[in-house]
Amino acid sequence: WEKSVKFNQIVVIKDQVTLGRIHQNFRVQYLKDILSSVLDDPTIGVLNNMLFFNNVEILQQIQNSDSYLPGIFSQLNEVRREDDIAKAEEKQKRILLLLQEMFEMTKSLRLNLRTNFFKALYGQGLFSHLNSALHNSHLKCRSAVISILSICYAQDPSYMRTFLIDQPRLALFDDLISRVQKEPDHALKAQIVDFIHSLFEADSIEQAQEKHEFLNIFYENFMDKLVNFMSPNTYSVEYTSQQIADTQNYVCELLSFFVTLHTYRIKYFIVKNETLNFMCNLVTKCEKYVALSIIRFIRVCVGQKLECYSKSLIRNNSFVPIVQLFKENELKDNLINSAIVELFDYIQKEKIPYLFEYISSTFEAEFKNISYVSTFKSYWPAESDKNEAKDKDSEVEYFKKYQSNVSGTIVEYLSGN
Repeated sequence: WEKSVKFNQIVVIKDQVTLGRIHQNFRVQYLKDILSSVLDDPTIGVLNNMLFFNNVEILQQIQNSDSYLPGIFSQLNEVRREDDIAKAEEKQKRILLLLQEMFEMTKSLRLNLRTNFFKALYGQGLFSHLNSALHNSHLKCRSAVISILSICYAQDPSYMRTFLIDQPRLALFDDLISRVQKEPDHALKAQIVDFIHSLFEADSIEQAQEKHEFLNIFYENFMDKLVNFMSPNTYSVEYTSQQIADTQNYVCELLSFFVTLHTYRIKYFIVKNETLNFMCNLVTKCEKYVALSIIRFIRVCVGQKLECYSKSLIRNNSFVPIVQLFKENELKDNLINSAIVELFDYIQKEKIPYLFEYISSTFEAEFKNISYVSTFKSYWPAESDKNEAKDKDSEVEYFKKYQSNVSGTIVEYLSGN
């Protein structure tokens, strides 16, 4: 046991009782993981209670210690002064992994205990060190940063947003947005996008003033940067095609989310910057799953039924690349074909302002003869359908006149009597 397991200490724990609890927790967790399939529920409950109460005591001891937390952050400060980059990054990684483990332990604590522990870490300048750790070459270190930020956000969303917009030069916020493009690991990039997504969730923003200030800073400083990640020209040769496509896909997801959640800010941004035209022109120049995300984004915008979006699409002939993509996939049974058909079907059924007339007058040659779906028949009905519609209108009109005549006759008869 002692030969295969090594106990590392970033800062030496002098209290032997706390040290004993840490060793006991390791052994209990090991037994729980190895024997979980054979242990009964009461035994597992006893082990969980041991872990819980040990965690409470360990974290309270760490919080109350005059040397432990200051010692950790003192070593993080030393990392900044280290000349050997490899050595500094390795040391930073070990400290961040320790902090991540402590934050994971707080999840089982009561709210008041968890709040006090977080305040103790915030008081030591936690967030100022997370900024540099996002640039660490070790994946585990960067992953630990996002994990810590997510736990802090879940604890107090308002505090996290306030810190992000109050930090000098918006350094951490800027690094988070930049990592959407720069992060090479797909799984971690997904976690970063999820964290950014959570920052804008309406349920977590209680104060109107807080929401107004946070969104203003984001749209003024970062929205252009985020949309520019869609352009292949913003990537150097070190990025693989897969990394570029993943970034574009995540940006589309974020933009679709913003369109449904934000009102005048996203509308003003899209119309001012011709974002719809920019996105539509990319559908034939990117990976298929990215093109599908772009079509989904256009569908979300059209679904808002706003005149400004319709006019922007018409003004720039933005549907031309989408129609071109459809013709390339016309005879293929795939998601791109289905997504484009659904888009045109929605426009036809909802009679989206200006778009229905624009499509009817512009793309008749491309769609009129398509018969494997009924969507396009509504744009250009056949002559027989038109005659049938006229006949139905005539029948309805005749029925109305008949009702009117009958009603008049009855009234005359009653008045005569």
